[in-house]
Amino acid sequence: MTRSKLYLLLKSLNRAEIKNAGIFIEGNFYKTKADSIKLFDYLRTSLDKQLVPTKNDAFGYCYPGQIFNDAKLRLNMAHCLKQLERYIVFSRLESDAFANQKSIILQRYYRENHLSKSFNSEILRYKKLNDQNSLSHYDLLEENFKHEFEIYEYKSRENRKQTHNLKQLYNQSEILYYARKIKLACYLISHSNVYQQELDFVEIDKIKHAVESKDLLDYPSIAAYYYGYCLLSSPDDMEMLKTYKQYIDTHFDKFPFEENRTLYFIAINNCIKNFNKGGEAYGLMGLEFYKIALKNKILFVDGFLTRFTYRNIAMLALRTKELEWAESFTIKYAPHLRKKDRQSAYSFNLSLISFYQANFSLALEHIQDADFKDHLIYLAAKNLQCKIYFELSEFDALDFLLSTLKAYITRNKILGYHRESYLNTITFYNKLNKLNQFDSSRVLKLKKQIENEKVLLDKNWFIEKISNFL
Repeated sequence: MTRSKLYLLLKSLNRAEIKNAGIFIEGNFYKTKADSIKLFDYLRTSLDKQLVPTKNDAFGYCYPGQIFNDAKLRLNMAHCLKQLERYIVFSRLESDAFANQKSIILQRYYRENHLSKSFNSEILRYKKLNDQNSLSHYDLLEENFKHEFEIYEYKSRENRKQTHNLKQLYNQSEILYYARKIKLACYLISHSNVYQQELDFVEIDKIKHAVESKDLLDYPSIAAYYYGYCLLSSPDDMEMLKTYKQYIDTHFDKFPFEENRTLYFIAINNCIKNFNKGGEAYGLMGLEFYKIALKNKILFVDGFLTRFTYRNIAMLALRTKELEWAESFTIKYAPHLRKKDRQSAYSFNLSLISFYQANFSLALEHIQDADFKDHLIYLAAKNLQCKIYFELSEFDALDFLLSTLKAYITRNKILGYHRESYLNTITFYNKLNKLNQFDSSRVLKLKKQIENEKVLLDKNWFIEKISNFL
């Protein structure tokens, strides 16, 4: 029963939402059946007391004294799910975030039922509601298009001689089309970078050129992703990164929370990728993006900081020599992690900090306290462990770990560009581990190889270690 759509939906709600859902369902506005009200009460009580619900217990609660009937319970669950979904829709429409959608629903109802006075009042209310928005993000563009369409439908039906808004409607449909296409173009490139899929850039470039030729860069919902597309298609262009940063910083208040997070991660991922290739300036700029995003709380997902972001921020701060800030961040934001991730993520960050403080024994102790299930965090932890073993001169342990790590990467195909980075890094760990440090010609040869390698994690660390042999 814990895998049913009903239980999983109910579990996704917070306490206040569950309480309101109960009031909504028990209010019987949609003729909720008595056994569905009982089922909801049983599941709500199970969640509240942290008990695992079972079908037998649920049936007994809903139908005391009756013989268990699975089909009857399933029918009850389906009805209860339908009522809960109705509450979800109702509660979302009542929130401020859905004020435009609610207004458009009312506009359509008044138009279809020839309630002209109410229709005109709702049109004025919608315009007043959106006076400050000035066509910023994509959702608002779409809502404004639907609003203009309702006006057109109303005018064309009520008075055929009246001036129609077809021109505005056509212009908005074009803006909406290119806003959607340029946004999806950014997503496509980002996805292809991670999963190494080939794209038809000729077709995608047509969208970029159309945006330019049609002078659509006055619309933030188009311009932000246009500059994002330019950055993603020319990832090594620092001037384009600066242009993109200036634009999203200046227009921050034009976008909703989730969209700002997407826009900032386009820049952050670009910075980290270039920093991994040895571009020092990208590391500092990436950390600046992170600090701005933290200040504006756009890195949080459902009120929590993800373990990936928590680790990446600390790692970047340490690699850019911001040790004190990294330690302060790790302590300050640990309570903002989900409880199930908190200890492992915190231990990993402490291990990173101890490593950069040259306290390698403590770093190893912290890393062994952590348990990582995600591929990328696991790889990052093992990469750190390799460096710790090298610093502690545990060369046999390092050799074994490298073999294990290479086998792990070979088995896991879905690593995108990370696959090449880690395989290259393992190659250079092996070379460094087996190098005769007293053979200066071989040391110099390996140093040159490291300096010339374009895809190598922690290149500066490798250069520092091999330079110690000279």
